[in-house]
Amino acid sequence: MRIRAAARILVATLILLAPAALNRSPFLFFDTEHYLQFGRSIATRLPLLDRLGGHLAGAAAPHTSEDRPHPSLSYSGGRSPTYGLFAYLSVRLAGLWGVAVVQAALAAWVLWTIFQVASPGGRYLVFVALLAALTPLSFFVDMVMPDVFAGLALATTLTLVLAFDRLNRRSRIGLVLVTAAAISTHTTIGPLCLVALLAVAATLGRGRLRRWPVLLWGASPVALAGLAALGFSLATQLVLGAAPRNPPFLMARVLADGPGRQYLRHACHPVAQFALCRFEDYRFRSQDDFLWSGEPGIGVFSAVDYATRTRLQDEELNFVTETIAAYPLEQLQAAATHWLDQLASFAVSPDFGRARQSWDSMSLGDTIPEQAANYQAGLAYRQLFPFAAFDLAQGVTAIAALAWLLVRLGGTKRGPLWRAAIVAILATLVVNAALCGMLSGVNDRYQARIVWLLPAAALLLINAEAAATTRSTPRSSIRLS
Repeated sequence: MRIRAAARILVATLILLAPAALNRSPFLFFDTEHYLQFGRSIATRLPLLDRLGGHLAGAAAPHTSEDRPHPSLSYSGGRSPTYGLFAYLSVRLAGLWGVAVVQAALAAWVLWTIFQVASPGGRYLVFVALLAALTPLSFFVDMVMPDVFAGLALATTLTLVLAFDRLNRRSRIGLVLVTAAAISTHTTIGPLCLVALLAVAATLGRGRLRRWPVLLWGASPVALAGLAALGFSLATQLVLGAAPRNPPFLMARVLADGPGRQYLRHACHPVAQFALCRFEDYRFRSQDDFLWSGEPGIGVFSAVDYATRTRLQDEELNFVTETIAAYPLEQLQAAATHWLDQLASFAVSPDFGRARQSWDSMSLGDTIPEQAANYQAGLAYRQLFPFAAFDLAQGVTAIAALAWLLVRLGGTKRGPLWRAAIVAILATLVVNAALCGMLSGVNDRYQARIVWLLPAAALLLINAEAAATTRSTPRSSIRLS
């Protein structure tokens, strides 16, 4: 039985790798470079890898005048050390395909675990094939970015809580560890898992969740990931003398929205109240321009020295709160618009279709030069990948699944556990749009990374209801049908 299960998971892994196989290469994004560089920075400081002769860590980057304090500390708080180290070592060992294969295998195992408790006896490989063809899941599996782990963490969290009685202790511990690892790959995933837990608790009430250990099991991965992040921060403080810090996302957001620009005109005259006043006349058009552009007169955060970055981060909270106090309605209107825009933005082409720009505008050719030939031979880099066709199919599928689940939510055949799962997925979609759209920026991949949960839940529920109908139908009727 275990051999059969392993064989199916292996086939599912290959199915999930189909977009990368069609493209002839896994996908990359602008931020991939940061994760790889961050992973290399960690690897070069691990004694174990040094003892292995530097093969895994690679050659240390040359020292610069900014090495003390290390310049990456100014933005690495917004990048996961877990994913950075995983991605870098995987690429060193097996190229870009190493990352994609590991992510595909993990996703296949998660889907297998969910399928066994939600739709036992169904056709698992058909389920995976439909998700791979009609949802963004397989694209995120095949991308060297941590986005895929958002949906996987939510799926395992709901499985751990809603199928608690059907899992043995070993399965529970396995789900906790996988979920904690997934949460550690991005700072937004932990809050989304907590939202899912709160939605389940609110939907089921005390009657179904009368045992608090169930919720404690569900929340334990968030706590483990938080402890790991705290440990890394303390270790970095000890080794480099400073802890990783987040880029000034909120500062960039209010500036791009307009109210920050308006307030800056008052705060910089007649006396400059912020270091930000130096960049009052810069022509950044979006939060990404402000944070990451290197163009003179446009980019700010990435283009300045470490000391200036630190000053911008130190004054971020004051600048943002004073901006909101001065222009509350304008900022609220902008935030609400971003929220709604993010809810409706979940195509793959806007971000995956920027394969050429991602490579050409970043230093990926210096970070992973050995991958250049394979990546540049890909259809996405040559702008030949049929993203538009996938956008259409995935958009129709997501909307149809949403409509069907809303109907089933008010139906009489669904059980309380299914109702809780649907409510939790809907709640996380809404909160994710607010968290990403309002605080960072509207990007399709932010919503697409979890929207595949809608078709997944619909397929599982359809299969479960069909199985229940079959079990309750007399054999003679089955033969007649």
